[in-house]
Amino acid sequence: MKLSREWATPLTIGVCGLMAVTGVLMFFHWDTGLNKTAHEWLGWLMVAGVAAHVAVNWPGFRRYFITSSKGRAILAVSLLVTVGSFASLPGKG
Repeated sequence: MKLSREWATPLTIGVCGLMAVTGVLMFFHWDTGLNKTAHEWLGWLMVAGVAAHVAVNWPGFRRYFITSSKGRAILAVSLLVTVGSFASLPGKG
């Protein structure tokens, strides 16, 4: 299968919607049935969709992050938050 925007972008948008809905339901403890399972397992589909979307749009992504200091700042903050999420709070496991 050839990477193309025809399916990479709709896949990313669709799975993002699914992740948003199931994530909000889980956050407020309103999840029922297979919400949590769908969120966890279909997250892999999100990873694949985003990777495909970035791959087919690589020149644009690259150009944007080279020329945009805001884009680089957002990436840096995202990286710091991701790294920080591995830290343990005092008194917690």
